[in-house]
Amino acid sequence: MEEVTFVDTSAWYAAYVSSDPQHHTVSRLLRSADRSFFTSDFVIDETMTFLLARGERRRAIKFGRDLLITGIVRVELLTLPDLLNAYEVFAKYIDKQWSFTDCTSLVLMQRLRVPEAVSLDKDFQQMPGIHVVPLLS
Repeated sequence: MEEVTFVDTSAWYAAYVSSDPQHHTVSRLLRSADRSFFTSDFVIDETMTFLLARGERRRAIKFGRDLLITGIVRVELLTLPDLLNAYEVFAKYIDKQWSFTDCTSLVLMQRLRVPEAVSLDKDFQQMPGIHVVPLLS
């Protein structure tokens, strides 16, 4: 049975920026035939914004086209209940520096019962019930 895995902003960035130290490793993982991947509308927003802020407008446009038009992975939309739950997570874990987008990712993964994430963000390793897929070079 195929595993379903969530993809975070940090992994998308590494996959689209060839100078990122994890580019080849993440790109290879995302081409894996034994997994299916999904992401969220908030992660798409955050990734495109992050790429643009780092001077990578062309890559931001390619990323947007790949996910929004070509549909290389499933995109899950956050619902109002998801946002309210994410707000609760954001307010509860005051000792963490999790972004609101990270909190929406956690809530979405919980709703869909998907415990695995591809992420280079150490915050994901702190999240309850989330297993970050190890990246093997």
